[in-house]
Amino acid sequence: MGTYRYTPYLLPLAVSAGVLVVLLYVTWRNRSEQSAPWFAASLVALLLWTVGYMFELMATGLGAKIRWADVQYIGTTALPLLWLQVVLIYSRGRGLARPLFVVLWLACAAIIGLLFSNPHDLFRGAPALVVEGSLTALASDYGPLWELVWIPWAYLLFSAVIVVLVRGMLHTRRIHVGQYAALLVATVIPLAAGTLYALGLSPWPAYNPAMAVVSVSGLLMGYALFHYRLFDVAPLARDAVIDGLADGLVVLDLESRLRDFNPAARRVFPALTDDAIGRPVGEVLAIHPAMLDGLHREAAAANDGEVRAPMQADISIAVPEDGGRRRELTLVLTPVRTAAGRVVGHALTLHDVTESAELLTRLGELSSRDELTGLLSRHAWQEQAEHELLRAVRYGYCLGVAVLDLDGLQRVNDTYGQAAGDAVLRALAAACRHTLRPFDLVGRLGSDEVGVVLPHLGAEEALDAGLRLRDAVALLRVPAGDRLVDITACVGVASSEHSGTELLPALLHQAETALRVARAAGPGEVACSWSC
Repeated sequence: MGTYRYTPYLLPLAVSAGVLVVLLYVTWRNRSEQSAPWFAASLVALLLWTVGYMFELMATGLGAKIRWADVQYIGTTALPLLWLQVVLIYSRGRGLARPLFVVLWLACAAIIGLLFSNPHDLFRGAPALVVEGSLTALASDYGPLWELVWIPWAYLLFSAVIVVLVRGMLHTRRIHVGQYAALLVATVIPLAAGTLYALGLSPWPAYNPAMAVVSVSGLLMGYALFHYRLFDVAPLARDAVIDGLADGLVVLDLESRLRDFNPAARRVFPALTDDAIGRPVGEVLAIHPAMLDGLHREAAAANDGEVRAPMQADISIAVPEDGGRRRELTLVLTPVRTAAGRVVGHALTLHDVTESAELLTRLGELSSRDELTGLLSRHAWQEQAEHELLRAVRYGYCLGVAVLDLDGLQRVNDTYGQAAGDAVLRALAAACRHTLRPFDLVGRLGSDEVGVVLPHLGAEEALDAGLRLRDAVALLRVPAGDRLVDITACVGVASSEHSGTELLPALLHQAETALRVARAAGPGEVACSWSC
């Protein structure tokens, strides 16, 4: 086995190895993530490289140093391929295509086989020992297989890694640039140090500093893992999809801290800025209180391993980009799970339902309004009138009901056509709205019959309102072709002061009875259900 001795040059390598072991432990705890196994394999390759170099430096015999140098090449040959797989999964959510993956791993195994077999000394020629103070190093005599096979293999793959990371930095949103930058620098530092050593430009010609600076790279990886939570947040490959969503999307971690958002969410909540990343969502978004409470419950449930269904709440908010127009939003809180089912955060989806809400409102209005006149439909009028009568009984105020019937509408239709009759009805509706108070209830009860509820009016005041309605209709002049049509109306009035029941049908019956009396008296008459 040979003999080994300590040298101070081991200290930086020992630090690097310690950092890698810590990162391996963190990665093992997150082993259910898609990229974690490949990240762990990359760390093992780095550790094999670092520990192999430590034993190479400690070995005193040439043979032992060559054996440990060969062990290092297992790590350095597999590392670029493993790291490329990690970066591809991180940046686009998937690794190498399976056929290419198989071909590259076969090539990796073949290169390692050439290294160990060293046919005709074409990979390594005649290495020698170099002694510089306390350092006894191996001066490798690399041959053409190293220059023509290993060097292109390693540098082409590392170049692909750098291209992927640079492209990611250029095309991702600013809040994600730091993630790519940390991984890029972690890749470049040991690669640059190893390149300087291979070219004979290192300040320590007999000492390869690449493994020593792996500690710096490891710290950068650790920073990326802990600060950016690379294993807890969805891969950035989804950026293009998420940014293009019409619905707003906010990504939260298990501590309810903001981790990501898309442009649609920022249009709704301007407080969503890059500086808000990492802050509690309750400090950034003034969202539905029930949703904030639910976040804490969901996070606690996720930590306890409970399975929860998506949670939903509705809010109304003024959106600045829409000129302050209020938007109706449905918020849906959905657990974000790994492939193994572990909850690592929550996605808050902001679905704009303004148009649907407005459409439902319009449909409701259409169902409660007469299409021709815009007055309440018979059903809607009765519902609101019953509600108003109950209020009158509860709070002890008077209420009047009037029923108006046009005189001779059928004659207008027969003489001037249906369009003229429709124009008369629209004019009648306008006269009612102009004559009555805004809160009086006016509805179309039949083809030419209009019902009116007059809150807070006693018998005499209700009768006066009926007379004013009759007079307003009499003043109407409705165009019909080249002529103006005069119309009149009869009105029957009832009052809760003279009603022996609290039910609307009874009061309405009294008003219709009075209307029949008015009709019998002649066109344009008004009658009441009491002695008036």
